Amino acid sequence: MSENENEAWGRRAGRVLKESLWVGGASGLATIRELLVVMIPVIVVMTAIEAFGLLPKIAWLFAPAMRFLRLPGDAALVFISGAFVNLYSAVAVAANISLTVKEITVLALLGLICHNLPVECAVQKKAGTSVWATLAIRLLTGFVGAYAASRLIPETGRWIRSATVAGAAQVLTTRELLWARARGNAVFLAKVVVIVLVLMILMEFLRQTGVLRWVMILLRPVTWLAGLSSRAAFSVVTAATIGLAFGAGTVIAEARRNELSREEQFRANVFMGTTHSLFEDTMLFVILHASVLWIVVVRLAIGCVAVRLFSAARWLYLKKFGGGSSPSPSSGGRGPG
Repeated sequence: MSENENEAWGRRAGRVLKESLWVGGASGLATIRELLVVMIPVIVVMTAIEAFGLLPKIAWLFAPAMRFLRLPGDAALVFISGAFVNLYSAVAVAANISLTVKEITVLALLGLICHNLPVECAVQKKAGTSVWATLAIRLLTGFVGAYAASRLIPETGRWIRSATVAGAAQVLTTRELLWARARGNAVFLAKVVVIVLVLMILMEFLRQTGVLRWVMILLRPVTWLAGLSSRAAFSVVTAATIGLAFGAGTVIAEARRNELSREEQFRANVFMGTTHSLFEDTMLFVILHASVLWIVVVRLAIGCVAVRLFSAARWLYLKKFGGGSSPSPSSGGRGPG
């Protein structure tokens, strides 16, 4: 390569890097602002609900649903802790009640789809899907998945072995709980700021260099199987690996750039809601002897089926009440949302 070519390559590389930092950084900061505006108030409210001891009262209402899933009534507190607070709270509660391997696997499936709902539903609203639609989708897919597992997993062999044993749970004072939640939420929000900013810069760099187009092409078989647009590939892969807030952040950024239609945003949100953080969160329950194979396979299957079913339901709703044409439920393409 000649000296002139080296200089030209260096100038182009510098221009791409500068553009990635400038455009990606600006997009990242705008996305972070949108995420924090909805996340911080919800976190404060849910921490107060936990601190005032309201979770056990809410859990009591869900005890019959747990028995329908062939789980003990105490499992309702695990579900409510995960649904209203986070998975770490759910796992801490689960570790202190008596559950078999089958029961913890069923409970893990439910909790992994239906956790941190107030925060994540608010985040997904910013990513293009209403809170009520997201809540309904995640509760339905969570309970259907858990119900299927409760019927398909046998009541024999290793499945009926004890996974957790009831013990004395650590009791925190209100001050200790608030301090613990404040520290945990501060770390989480700091991670959101850093990771979303890095993701937006990386995404812009991949776009500037043309690599993003090839990533989408390589992931096309996966996105086709899930009924997703290839344009949503980066978002759903991000959500599956490092979490929904970060995947939703990329959906928000892509929607702002008009890269994703409302239909594509909806499909991505359905899939991310059921399959996000597929590895890290799953490991929390694997520590308690839940079956990783059942959890991962069932969540992916539910995600693929849910995208097609709920997008078809949305298409029918828009056709009947939307007052105009709507995108085909099988196309995943652009159209009015």
